[in-house]
Amino acid sequence: PEAIRSLREKGKKLVFVTNNSTKTRQQYAAKMASMGIEAQENEIYGTAYSTAYFVSKMVRGKVYCIGGKAMESEFKARGVDSFGYGPDLVPGEGTATDLSTLPLELDVKAVCVGYDPHINLVKLTKALNYLRHEDCAFIGTNIDMALPNPTGRIVPGTGTLVNFVAYAAQREPTYIGKPYQPIMDCVKEECAQRGHTIDPARTCMIGDNASTDIAFGNRQGVKSLLVFTGRTSREELAKLKPGQENCPSHCAASIAVLGSQ
Repeated sequence: PEAIRSLREKGKKLVFVTNNSTKTRQQYAAKMASMGIEAQENEIYGTAYSTAYFVSKMVRGKVYCIGGKAMESEFKARGVDSFGYGPDLVPGEGTATDLSTLPLELDVKAVCVGYDPHINLVKLTKALNYLRHEDCAFIGTNIDMALPNPTGRIVPGTGTLVNFVAYAAQREPTYIGKPYQPIMDCVKEECAQRGHTIDPARTCMIGDNASTDIAFGNRQGVKSLLVFTGRTSREELAKLKPGQENCPSHCAASIAVLGSQ
């Protein structure tokens, strides 16, 4: 919290970008406030919000969404006609015949995949049948293959779920979150609406994941700071070579270092 306050006192403009699609902007602002971090909702860009932003501009028609309540809320707020949330139980014994007779909606123009603990063969079957149509867009919130957790076990992340659908459908998705461009387009457009221009020469991307955060910063042509508080370790950093997309321009133990500068 001290580092964030220090940056604000110096007049720095802050934007918080996360690949997590399980919370709305409002929920993130509340979570950050509980941690002593002041953040306005319009400074926060999660993939639930950013995907809804992208879809509302690019898709005309119904959207089948494999995702959670946060995506449902953000899509509704943007006026997107979406469906598919929550459990969708396997009929009968789950045989090919059972799955082949599932009811399908008409005029589905996009399939969006975020984090969904209820994903199963029913949802996969529906997604595949919608994606058979070339005019149905395929969108994934992010590429993160595993979720951080305190046990050290591997827990599949959204990227794993997107690949589950992509392999079966033989379709390549458009990804929204870091390190891809759509989430940055969302940030830039909304910042411009508030009268702020992002100057790459005066911008730094800070994160703890070299493959998403740092690659995102490097793709945008901004400085990057890798902090060792999460996904990427010092040992993994040592294996990276200068010039690689996921190699940071700077590194530090944590963001706290910024409060002392």
